[in-house]
Amino acid sequence: MAAVTASLFLTGALAPVEGAPPAGAEEARAQTPAEAVEWEPPPASMAAPERARAWWLRAQALEGARRFRESANAYRRSYEAMPTLAALYNMALAHDYARQPLDAISAYRRYAAQAEVDAAERAQVLDRITEIEGDVARIVVALPEDFGAGVVMIDGVEVTLATEGNLVLPGPHDVAINDDEGRTSQQRVVVVAGTRVVVRFDDAFNGETVEDAPQNPTVDMNPPLMSPREARRSRALRRGMWFAVGLTAASGVSLLGVGVATLDAKRTFEASLCDGPCPEGVSYDADAASRFYQLRTASNTLVGITAASALVLTVLAIMGADRRNKVQGDERGGRSTPTAARWRLRPTVGGLQLDF
Repeated sequence: MAAVTASLFLTGALAPVEGAPPAGAEEARAQTPAEAVEWEPPPASMAAPERARAWWLRAQALEGARRFRESANAYRRSYEAMPTLAALYNMALAHDYARQPLDAISAYRRYAAQAEVDAAERAQVLDRITEIEGDVARIVVALPEDFGAGVVMIDGVEVTLATEGNLVLPGPHDVAINDDEGRTSQQRVVVVAGTRVVVRFDDAFNGETVEDAPQNPTVDMNPPLMSPREARRSRALRRGMWFAVGLTAASGVSLLGVGVATLDAKRTFEASLCDGPCPEGVSYDADAASRFYQLRTASNTLVGITAASALVLTVLAIMGADRRNKVQGDERGGRSTPTAARWRLRPTVGGLQLDF
C-alpha cells in the first residue's frame, strides 16, 4: 500500500500511517475553507468508492476550515462507505485534535485492532491511547449479587460494563441500574481526570420495594490513580536521580584518587626545582612537571563534574519530593503536606528558582 501522510498532526504524538485513501482523494489538498461550507452530501445511490471519495474530500475541506469535529464525522462516513486504514486513522486523529478523548480512544482502538497495521504503528497508537486515558476517568459499577438481567446506564445511556471500568469525561455523571423487576437505583458521582471511581450498588435492592429502594448507594472512591503521563514523568525523574547519584559517586571516587595522585606529583615536581637560580646545565624535571599539570587539570575537571552532578541531584531530589507530596496531598483530599509547602522549585526568567 502507498504511504499516506495523515492530514492532522499532534506535536510528538503520531507519525504518518500506511494506508490508501479513496481514489482521487489527493485532490482534497486543493480544497478551501469556503468549499467546506457549500457542499451537499452524496446520494445513497452513488457507488461506494465515489461516495467514500466525496466524504473524504469533505473531511479534508473541513480540516482546512479547522472544523475538526465535523471532519471526524466525514471521515467516519467515508470509512463506512469504503473501509480504508487512512480514513479510520484520520477519523481518530481528527477526534484527537478536536479534544474528544472518548471518541479518539475508540477510533484509535479500532485502528490498532486492524490486522493490516504493523507492529510499530500499533505500538505508537497504543502509546497515544495511554496518554489520552490520563485525561479521562473510569467508573466501575459494583452490582448487587442478584442483579440478573438488568441494565446499567451512565448519563441515561445504556452501557456494557468494562472490566477495568467505563471511560468517562471528568465531571459529574449520573449512574443508574434497573433490575428485571422494574426497580431503579441511581446516584450522581463526580470524577477527576486520571482517577477511578467505584460506585457500589451491592445492597441497593435488598428487601426493598420499588418505593423504598435507596436512591443514594454508597460510593467508594479509590485513591486517585496517577495518570499515565505523570507515571512516565515520575519514572523518568527516578531514572535521572539514580543516574545523577551514580555520576556523583563515580566522579567523587575518581576525584579522590586523582587528587591524591596530584598531590604526590606536586611533591615530586617541587622536589626537582632548584633553590634559587639553577646552576648551568641543571633544570627542573620536565616529566614531573608535565605529569603534575595534567593531573591538576583532570582534578579540576572532576571537581566541576562532581559539583554539577551534585547540583542536578539536589534539584531532581527536590522535584521528586514535591511530586510525591503532591500525590500524597491528592490522596488526602487535596491537602498538601508541610514539606510540599516549604519547598518549591519553579521556572523563572533566569532559570530555576528554589523557594523554601
